[in-house]
Amino acid sequence: TRGGQSQPRSGAICGDKSSGIHYGVITCEGCKGFFRRSQQNNASYSCSRQRNCLIDRTNRNRCQHCRLQKCLALGMSRDGELCPGSPGACLLLLRTSRAVRAGAASPVGPAR
Repeated sequence: TRGGQSQPRSGAICGDKSSGIHYGVITCEGCKGFFRRSQQNNASYSCSRQRNCLIDRTNRNRCQHCRLQKCLALGMSRDGELCPGSPGACLLLLRTSRAVRAGAASPVGPAR
């Protein structure tokens, strides 16, 4: 931090300025919306190259297939739905959904 202010984080998918944790991953608004639309539409994309396209801030719109694959590879999931409130609430929701998926008896989180 500089002067008491934290530096903005980069989104994990394309490296653009993040706006928070979306679907379980720190992302920008563009990647959040892309993933949401892909899931809502049950999208199936194809890559016209070798399925290894560079996904960064400049090139993220060039290949939807590789962008979606990167979203999934980095952990974006419907289980990590948009969580209102603090990032801590998002992390607790994400841990809870992962624990339930893994068959744990109780959610992972701070004891009260």
